[in-house]
Amino acid sequence: MRLLDLAHVQVAAWHRGETARVYLAGLPAHLTGEVHVSGPVMVGGELRDRHGEMGPEGYELLTELLSMVNVSTVTLEYGGVGPEFAGRSDPTVLERQLRRLREVLINGQASTTVFVEGVGHGSHQA
Repeated sequence: MRLLDLAHVQVAAWHRGETARVYLAGLPAHLTGEVHVSGPVMVGGELRDRHGEMGPEGYELLTELLSMVNVSTVTLEYGGVGPEFAGRSDPTVLERQLRRLREVLINGQASTTVFVEGVGHGSHQA
């Protein structure tokens, strides 16, 4: 089982000057067994994986990936605990993302497990 981080796909594609869909199409996605998701964030004029809120592109990439391969696990990565993560660990944002992920997974494949992971936390099954 191989891990694919969709925020890394978005960041790498941005740095290469191509769309995330084009970048994803060039990867051996059929080998993917586990997926990590989060929203990349612009920092100092560059796209970075800072475990922000997922945007529409992230959900679209996940939907596309699920149409190509059956994955066993999807992990939602988020900021963590403590003041430095306050803007990236809002419970309302996390709930919104989990609800949307559930919709995507129900429409894509019902057998996938979703984990929520944060700095300073273990993984929690949702």
